[in-house]
Amino acid sequence: MQRKNLYLYILLTVALIIGSVLLLGSRHSTVQPANQNAATKPSGVQITNTTSISPYLDSESISNVQTALYTRIKLNTPQAATVYTAVVRDWSVRVTTNNNTPILSFMVDIASIKQSYRVEIDGTKGGELYALYVFCPQINQLIYPAFNCQEQN
Repeated sequence: MQRKNLYLYILLTVALIIGSVLLLGSRHSTVQPANQNAATKPSGVQITNTTSISPYLDSESISNVQTALYTRIKLNTPQAATVYTAVVRDWSVRVTTNNNTPILSFMVDIASIKQSYRVEIDGTKGGELYALYVFCPQINQLIYPAFNCQEQN
């Protein structure tokens, strides 16, 4: 009799677990309601040629760079657009070290607003970015006319 009760208890427990998983799965469905605004546009910066930096940065780190660039562009562009396309400048990627910490730097150009920025990533910490900076270009790095570039928020 006890063995039969044990089997019944296990069967009910398994049924409850399966039911809970199915219920939770339906609450987190990726299907969007039909009345949701489908015209929502993404915002940010899209770096189109990541080939030269991808040996040093994973996709999450590249996404972090794009977010930091967008923040800097919004600071320096009065009528900031929603989306910008950026290009890593050819031959600008440099990897150096400082106290055994790798430093990756490169120039990024945004033709639509005629602006350039220098990105610097100081090392990694457990696979994550340790420090990410977006600097205004120096005079000798300009390929577009100079603009009133601000680095502080």
